[in-house]
Amino acid sequence: MSPRVSTRLLATQSDQRLLELVASGHERAFEAVVLRYRKPLLSYCRRMGLADARAEDVLQQSLLKAWLALQRGTEVRELRPWL
Repeated sequence: MSPRVSTRLLATQSDQRLLELVASGHERAFEAVVLRYRKPLLSYCRRMGLADARAEDVLQQSLLKAWLALQRGTEVRELRPWL
């Protein structure tokens, strides 16, 4: 379980800091990552030619895989390109 930290405060943190928090199991930090990158990732899926519903599915699967990878300790140098 994540400590009760405001998502607003987490949104001000750098990607690197959010990665550190996520790696230590901080779920709300991952929520901040999702809030930061959901829209650009969804736009990317749509540019790849996916229909809206399929783009949402791909995005959800990708975010789940990202969460699991980060929990396993996958090293990420730069969050945006990795996502």
